[in-house]
Amino acid sequence: MTTDKGIAILTIEDEPMVRRTLAAYLRKSGFTVHEAGDGAEGLALFERERPDLVLVDLRMPGMDGFAVLEALSAQSPQTPLVVVSAADAIDDAIEAQRKGAWDYVMKPISPLSALCLTVERVLERAELLRQNERYHRQIEETLRKIRDDEKAGKRVQMRLLPPEQCVFGPWVLAHKLMSSMELSGDFVDYFAIDDDHIGFYTADVSGHGVSSALVTVIIKTLIRKYHERHLNGLDDAILNPGALLERLKQPEAMEDDFVDCIETLRHQFAERFGRNYTVSDLSLRERVTQLIAELADREAARQDTLAILSTEIEQSSEHLARLQAVLNELDGTP
Repeated sequence: MTTDKGIAILTIEDEPMVRRTLAAYLRKSGFTVHEAGDGAEGLALFERERPDLVLVDLRMPGMDGFAVLEALSAQSPQTPLVVVSAADAIDDAIEAQRKGAWDYVMKPISPLSALCLTVERVLERAELLRQNERYHRQIEETLRKIRDDEKAGKRVQMRLLPPEQCVFGPWVLAHKLMSSMELSGDFVDYFAIDDDHIGFYTADVSGHGVSSALVTVIIKTLIRKYHERHLNGLDDAILNPGALLERLKQPEAMEDDFVDCIETLRHQFAERFGRNYTVSDLSLRERVTQLIAELADREAARQDTLAILSTEIEQSSEHLARLQAVLNELDGTP
């Protein structure tokens, strides 16, 4: 019983007996076969059926095999083209490869199993090339998303930085941020608390990426809230660095005042980084921790994807190298 391989082959051959013999053997081997008696018919069949592989005779009346190879390789360079021809001149084989042939089988083919071996080999090579192309597209898309996320995170951070130089009475505060290639958790801020006090702090969050940058945004937002409470006469913790630090460690103590700003951050980051975070009954600290953890998990998953894709590309390249070595050995080239 013949097993259907799910692969279609187009054979373009002007000799009916040869064409029928090749088609019958390939069908018996599990392939779907389309037959064309000349080059023009072959191109029309290719356009209509879009086969996975094409067998081409070189010497045909009218449109010869060289013209067919050139047309098909230009139209569909990813489709394997195999020459099956009685022509034994080395010049023909070289010219066929220049026109786009992937391999070359001499007629008469004996045994016919040699044809199947050639077909299987070029199909494997075509699949490896397609895999490589898919991997490269996936890597490019993943890298693009990572770059977009980091650019967006950097823009958020940069907007939150104070002016490079500020004058507060007799005091001049200035900073110079040397931006790294990675989105980081480095942050600096200074501001007038009131007529008699200046606030200044730096933050260095461990790690890189969106999750670290988000922590600096949250710190800035929380301190701004404490500043507003001081100006409204509700809390003077911002005048005591030690007390303020303790408050920052336990933001849920003033959850009612901070929920709105954290939810705003949640929506902004969700819109930019493609994740619809839901509002829950968790405490503020738990919500912030959850948001940071989810962003960190997303970055970790991307890094894992990059590592897997890189490994698979390396393996595919090794397969291609082995296939090329086999082809070179068959061609008698070093």
